[in-house]
Amino acid sequence: MYTPARVIDDMPFWEYLDLDLASSHRLRKILTHSPKHARMPSPPSSKSMTLGTLAHALILEPEVDKIIVRPDAQLNTNAGKLEYLTWLENATGQTSDAGAGLPDGKRFSARIGELTELLVDTDLVVCSEKDYATAGTMRESVLSDPTARLLLSEGKAETTILAQDPESGVTCKIRPDWLYGGAPSIVDLKTAQCAAEEKFSRDSATYGYPEQAWLYKHIHRVATGEDPAFYHLVVENVPPYDCVVYEMDEIGLYAGEGRVRRALDIWAECLETGIWPGAGYDFDKGEYRIRSLSLPRWYVNSN
Repeated sequence: MYTPARVIDDMPFWEYLDLDLASSHRLRKILTHSPKHARMPSPPSSKSMTLGTLAHALILEPEVDKIIVRPDAQLNTNAGKLEYLTWLENATGQTSDAGAGLPDGKRFSARIGELTELLVDTDLVVCSEKDYATAGTMRESVLSDPTARLLLSEGKAETTILAQDPESGVTCKIRPDWLYGGAPSIVDLKTAQCAAEEKFSRDSATYGYPEQAWLYKHIHRVATGEDPAFYHLVVENVPPYDCVVYEMDEIGLYAGEGRVRRALDIWAECLETGIWPGAGYDFDKGEYRIRSLSLPRWYVNSN
């Protein structure tokens, strides 16, 4: 599937998510959980992820008209429900006849529920007035940083790249936040509570950023023949909304490569056998085993 490699500029995000291919998120899930977990769909967004999605849209695609601000309506009153329902009808371009014959409050609630489901199926980014203001401040911080502003001065957002890893034979998908047009460069926008190096270094290890950086560089290189730089553009989502651009060192990329290679080998084995085992499976032994459980150091040292 998808051989030879492909670079796709206009693939919708939902279509990208539906591609049953290896990604940095799924490969990390193999290592931290199991292949069975890696095959599961992603959970719904949390509030912090919603702010992150909003910041991505406002910073990387401000000209795209997909951000809508919901009213701060009081949904415990009929007047507030009617205000919110009217906004939903305008946002979706649809009306609803759910709850016909019910009292106003219950009828409004039924129609709000139906239209909300329609809104979820769109690519619109819905946000509160407060989050929109916060994301705007984050954007200002990014554009005030000379390096970040240069990297975002030309290029494309959300490009899908598909390529087969030559060593494992596994087809992978990546979707860089931004491809800088001035030189082969991938820019990955991260939102964080603290952008300082000591904190972001720990976050990078915790959330698998070395694996992501190496895989993105690798698949881009396989697909295009160009060896791109990879930058994390980190902006804080709380005051003072600081912004820092990082390039991971060779030690970090080497560590990321080793972990991705292990995950790709497991993915290839699962593809071959058609079996995606759970966390109790020992790939070295080729069987399910009783696993030894080691407790966290903080607990062991608490006595």
